[in-house]
Amino acid sequence: MDTGRTPQTPEGQARQRARLIVEVRSGTKTAAQAAAELGVSRKTWYKWENRALEAMVEALTDRPTGRPALPTPDPEKLGMEAELCVLRRRVQQLEALERIRELMRTVQGTPEAPETRPYDRASKKKPGRQNSS
Repeated sequence: MDTGRTPQTPEGQARQRARLIVEVRSGTKTAAQAAAELGVSRKTWYKWENRALEAMVEALTDRPTGRPALPTPDPEKLGMEAELCVLRRRVQQLEALERIRELMRTVQGTPEAPETRPYDRASKKKPGRQNSS
């Protein structure tokens, strides 16, 4: 008993199946009529009907009220975030120290930046330092 109203979209097919399930469960159609309308066997019909009824029970089961609980924090992520904060603070300290060194070189009138001056291995003095002798 094909009515020729077979929906083309998956959602349309699902709605048609749901409508037929309601009709069969209310007694206005038989399972054989619904299966024939959909062009499937009665076995397939009963499989769909059971699947739909199970999904309906799941959908109508009470759920906890309110907002869902926040996910538990990942300990590894928390550790990495803490380490990142420490490293950012250290970078800020080193940048401040470098600015102070630049200012000191400017105030002392050092002609070259320490990176470009050779390291004096004989006196084991680092660049930018003056001998006190």
